[in-house]
Amino acid sequence: MESLLRARDIETRIIKKAAFGGYSVLEVDEFLDQISEDLELYVKRIEELERKIVQHEKEQKEYEEMKNSIQDTLFAAQRAAKQIVLEGQRTLAEDEAEAENILNEAREESRRIIQESEKILEQSQFEREQIIKDAEIEVKDMKNSIERIKEDRMRFINSSEELVKEYVFTLSKWREKTENY
Repeated sequence: MESLLRARDIETRIIKKAAFGGYSVLEVDEFLDQISEDLELYVKRIEELERKIVQHEKEQKEYEEMKNSIQDTLFAAQRAAKQIVLEGQRTLAEDEAEAENILNEAREESRRIIQESEKILEQSQFEREQIIKDAEIEVKDMKNSIERIKEDRMRFINSSEELVKEYVFTLSKWREKTENY
């Protein structure tokens, strides 16, 4: 697959002059076709990047919900530990030790899950920012390319108008000369 046009490709493109001093219509048309195809690919890339951003935002929301769920679980474990102590099933010292163990295990598990979630969230945010930066660069490149295409088109039109005027002028001079003979 050929690489996509870049702004530099458009700036450095040399189009051969036609026999009468203008640009080759075929070569200009082929170049414009290539630009059109590349712009279509840019649009598809941006759409894909936007889909990825939406996916990352969804994942980020899921991680936040998971974090909240873990915190709720921790609070429930704390309440359960307190309940065990209050029920008096064992001696007060045993109950306190068991409750403390349950709390510590719950805290440790909660910390581990929160750390994992935060790492995943950070990675997701980094990827999201990178996708946004890439999309902004692509959009800027596309805008620059479009602007250059517009300028090239105007130069081509102006050049073509000048050629037509020269042709009409030359034709009228030629007719005058042939009529005088």
